[in-house]
Amino acid sequence: MVPFVSLLIQCGFVLCHIYSQAFGAGLDSSGSCNARIQYLGEKPPGMTPEVFAPGLVSTDQIEFGCTFSTDGCEFYFGRVIRDPFRKVVFVSRWTDTAWSVPELAPFSGVFDDELPRITPDGQFLFFTSNRPLPDMADQESRRSSFTVWVCQKTERGWGKPSPLAPHLRGMITVSATSTNTLYTRLRNGLVRMIPEHTGWSAPETFSIRGTEKPGNLYVAPDGSFLLFGCELPGYGMGDLWVSFRRGTDGWTEPANLGPKVNTSGIDAAPILTPDGDYLFFTSGGDIKWISADIIRNLAEDVIK
Repeated sequence: MVPFVSLLIQCGFVLCHIYSQAFGAGLDSSGSCNARIQYLGEKPPGMTPEVFAPGLVSTDQIEFGCTFSTDGCEFYFGRVIRDPFRKVVFVSRWTDTAWSVPELAPFSGVFDDELPRITPDGQFLFFTSNRPLPDMADQESRRSSFTVWVCQKTERGWGKPSPLAPHLRGMITVSATSTNTLYTRLRNGLVRMIPEHTGWSAPETFSIRGTEKPGNLYVAPDGSFLLFGCELPGYGMGDLWVSFRRGTDGWTEPANLGPKVNTSGIDAAPILTPDGDYLFFTSGGDIKWISADIIRNLAEDVIK
């Protein structure tokens, strides 16, 4: 059993990091959009979720999953288009005087693409797609399942997408820390992958007690907590939960984000803004946002 004093030190260390790293990163003023335009001109919400950019981002179509570029000047999000029926990734960009009308991202539009995620260092963009894998024999079998693809930042924008780890089946969403350690779920459970010279290491398994098949993982830039969707008993068909790191290898049991976030339906695809101020998520076919204080408050309750 961990001595009480040692436990207090561990918990205090984690809580300190949650405040100073996960919620206090801030945007680099030398190359960032200013505070007035970081969120497509929308008035920031408080502790009640708001639909994000209605009419521009959130429409009568289904929007699912989003990510800001590190400088806050690009916003990528998923949308289900009707003709032809397809999942695609759109992007809106700040163009000196206004945000652009969302358009198809340069890597999207032909296959089913969704759940874009940009790493905290801005060097990689991950997304999920059923596009053909290069090692499959025929076109139909090559498009038989979804996996994670990655684009690397270049001087001209995002490079050509390539499969992150086509030999790892069941990978749907990845999230990265500030050191580009990846967190995801495979068919056999939760894993993390450490960055190496030519890519990432083999998966290292870990577990969070009390979870069952968590999905849409988001890891804080400092690795201090995980957000995820899970079908545990809660408020609806699929709620959003958080687990905080305890010590070097442990995680707290999942805490529900509560009725302000979770509805009777499915709530999914959580992600924090680059400055750590707001939580974005998908609910009822719309992209919503709320103050990240909802996670801060849970941290104070859970980590004691």
